[in-house]
Amino acid sequence: MDEVRTNTINTTNTTLPASGAGGLVEQLHEDAAAVRQLLAVQEERQALANEAEQARAVRQEMCRYLLDTGLAASRLPAPMQEHVRAQFEGQVFEPGELTQAIDEARALVSQLVGAGAVVGPRSARCTT
Repeated sequence: MDEVRTNTINTTNTTLPASGAGGLVEQLHEDAAAVRQLLAVQEERQALANEAEQARAVRQEMCRYLLDTGLAASRLPAPMQEHVRAQFEGQVFEPGELTQAIDEARALVSQLVGAGAVVGPRSARCTT
Protein backbone atom coordinates (compact mmCIF):
# COMPACT_ATOMS: atom_id res chain seq x y z
CA MET A 1 0.00 0.00 0.00
CA ASP A 2 2.86 2.39 0.81
CA GLU A 3 4.47 1.76 -2.58
CA VAL A 4 1.28 2.74 -4.36
CA ARG A 5 1.05 5.98 -2.36
CA THR A 6 4.63 6.93 -3.13
CA ASN A 7 4.11 6.23 -6.83
CA THR A 8 0.76 7.97 -7.27
CA ILE A 9 0.57 10.80 -9.73
CA ASN A 10 0.36 14.28 -8.27
CA THR A 11 -2.38 16.08 -10.18
CA THR A 12 -0.82 19.49 -9.62
CA ASN A 13 2.49 18.42 -11.08
CA THR A 14 2.04 16.53 -14.35
CA THR A 15 5.69 15.66 -14.80
CA LEU A 16 6.81 12.39 -13.25
CA PRO A 17 10.23 10.96 -13.03
CA ALA A 18 10.68 8.33 -15.73
CA SER A 19 11.32 5.62 -13.17
CA GLY A 20 8.19 6.44 -11.12
CA ALA A 21 5.46 5.84 -13.70
CA GLY A 22 7.29 3.01 -15.43
CA GLY A 23 7.90 1.31 -12.10
CA LEU A 24 4.21 1.38 -11.22
CA VAL A 25 3.14 0.01 -14.58
CA GLU A 26 5.83 -2.66 -14.41
CA GLN A 27 4.71 -3.62 -10.89
CA LEU A 28 1.08 -3.86 -12.06
CA HIS A 29 2.10 -6.16 -14.93
CA GLU A 30 4.13 -8.33 -12.57
CA ASP A 31 1.21 -8.50 -10.11
CA ALA A 32 -1.21 -9.42 -12.90
CA ALA A 33 1.14 -12.16 -14.10
CA ALA A 34 1.48 -13.48 -10.55
CA VAL A 35 -2.31 -13.54 -10.14
CA ARG A 36 -2.73 -15.41 -13.44
CA GLN A 37 -0.09 -17.92 -12.36
CA LEU A 38 -1.76 -18.37 -8.98
CA LEU A 39 -5.13 -18.96 -10.65
CA ALA A 40 -3.59 -21.50 -13.02
CA VAL A 41 -2.04 -23.38 -10.10
CA GLN A 42 -5.32 -23.28 -8.23
CA GLU A 43 -7.21 -24.67 -11.25
CA GLU A 44 -4.62 -27.42 -11.66
CA ARG A 45 -4.94 -28.32 -7.99
CA GLN A 46 -8.71 -28.52 -8.30
CA ALA A 47 -8.41 -30.72 -11.38
CA LEU A 48 -6.03 -33.06 -9.52
CA ALA A 49 -8.40 -33.18 -6.54
CA ASN A 50 -11.27 -34.11 -8.88
CA GLU A 51 -9.19 -36.86 -10.50
CA ALA A 52 -8.18 -38.20 -7.09
CA GLU A 53 -11.82 -38.33 -5.99
CA GLN A 54 -12.80 -40.17 -9.17
CA ALA A 55 -9.97 -42.67 -8.68
CA ARG A 56 -11.05 -43.21 -5.07
CA ALA A 57 -14.64 -43.85 -6.19
CA VAL A 58 -13.44 -46.40 -8.77
CA ARG A 59 -11.23 -48.10 -6.20
CA GLN A 60 -14.08 -48.24 -3.70
CA GLU A 61 -16.30 -49.86 -6.33
CA MET A 62 -13.56 -52.41 -7.10
CA CYS A 63 -13.26 -53.20 -3.39
CA ARG A 64 -17.03 -53.71 -3.17
CA TYR A 65 -16.85 -56.16 -6.07
CA LEU A 66 -13.86 -57.93 -4.50
CA LEU A 67 -15.72 -58.21 -1.20
CA ASP A 68 -18.80 -59.69 -2.89
CA THR A 69 -16.84 -62.23 -4.92
CA GLY A 70 -14.45 -63.07 -2.09
CA LEU A 71 -17.26 -63.80 0.33
CA ALA A 72 -19.21 -65.80 -2.26
CA ALA A 73 -16.16 -67.96 -2.90
CA SER A 74 -15.31 -68.33 0.80
CA ARG A 75 -18.08 -70.84 1.54
CA LEU A 76 -18.36 -69.36 5.01
CA PRO A 77 -21.70 -69.62 6.81
CA ALA A 78 -23.95 -66.64 6.07
CA PRO A 79 -23.65 -65.11 9.57
CA MET A 80 -19.85 -65.18 9.32
CA GLN A 81 -19.97 -63.71 5.82
CA GLU A 82 -22.07 -60.85 7.16
CA HIS A 83 -19.56 -60.35 9.99
CA VAL A 84 -16.70 -60.05 7.50
CA ARG A 85 -18.81 -57.86 5.20
CA ALA A 86 -19.48 -55.44 8.07
CA GLN A 87 -15.71 -55.01 8.57
CA PHE A 88 -15.06 -54.00 4.94
CA GLU A 89 -18.24 -52.63 3.40
CA GLY A 90 -17.94 -49.07 2.11
CA GLN A 91 -14.18 -48.97 2.66
CA VAL A 92 -11.13 -49.02 0.44
CA PHE A 93 -8.89 -51.92 1.43
CA GLU A 94 -6.07 -54.05 0.14
CA PRO A 95 -6.95 -57.53 -1.19
CA GLY A 96 -4.62 -59.13 1.35
CA GLU A 97 -6.62 -57.61 4.20
CA LEU A 98 -9.79 -59.30 2.95
CA THR A 99 -7.98 -62.60 2.41
CA GLN A 100 -6.64 -62.48 5.95
CA ALA A 101 -10.09 -61.72 7.41
CA ILE A 102 -11.64 -64.62 5.46
CA ASP A 103 -8.88 -66.98 6.59
CA GLU A 104 -9.37 -65.90 10.21
CA ALA A 105 -13.14 -66.39 9.86
CA ARG A 106 -12.58 -69.88 8.46
CA ALA A 107 -10.31 -70.74 11.37
CA LEU A 108 -12.88 -69.47 13.86
CA VAL A 109 -15.71 -71.43 12.25
CA SER A 110 -13.50 -74.52 12.19
CA GLN A 111 -12.72 -74.14 15.89
CA LEU A 112 -16.37 -73.59 16.77
CA VAL A 113 -17.67 -76.49 14.74
CA GLY A 114 -14.71 -78.75 15.48
CA ALA A 115 -15.03 -82.42 14.65
CA GLY A 116 -18.64 -81.98 13.57
CA ALA A 117 -17.59 -80.16 10.42
CA VAL A 118 -17.67 -82.04 7.18
CA VAL A 119 -14.39 -81.25 5.49
CA GLY A 120 -14.54 -83.75 2.69
CA PRO A 121 -16.24 -86.96 1.67
CA ARG A 122 -16.54 -89.48 4.46
CA SER A 123 -16.04 -93.15 3.89
CA ALA A 124 -19.31 -94.94 3.54
CA ARG A 125 -19.81 -97.97 5.74
CA CYS A 126 -22.19 -100.68 4.87
CA THR A 127 -23.71 -102.55 7.74
CA THR A 128 -25.55 -105.74 7.05
